Amino acid sequence: MSKQRLKRDTEIICICPTYDHPHRLGGGKCTGAEWCQSIREIDSYACQTCNFSSPDSTCDVVTGIEEVGEKCECVAEELRGRQLEEEFGYLPLNVNKYMNDKMESYYEEQEESN
Repeated sequence: MSKQRLKRDTEIICICPTYDHPHRLGGGKCTGAEWCQSIREIDSYACQTCNFSSPDSTCDVVTGIEEVGEKCECVAEELRGRQLEEEFGYLPLNVNKYMNDKMESYYEEQEESN
């Protein structure tokens, strides 16, 4: 029986297609670009004050100029509160699919209550 390593408080799990399994954000070949892009699609507020945000509002991690890490505001924010993981699960997230699922769930609940 193989033993799985426990997730540390100082790491974020990523499910980008770099690996065929959940892995540490920024670990190995994972650049974190898809994770950061997912954050930008969900809520780009942290991106506005991020050290890796260019003057033209592009993310240096997404464009491949920088590597994701704790200096990146979205990563630091997630490590502090884990709010995104609680709400959305592991990222990157297909935002359109998530919103459609939420909408369908809402309408199903409305039909059941009537």
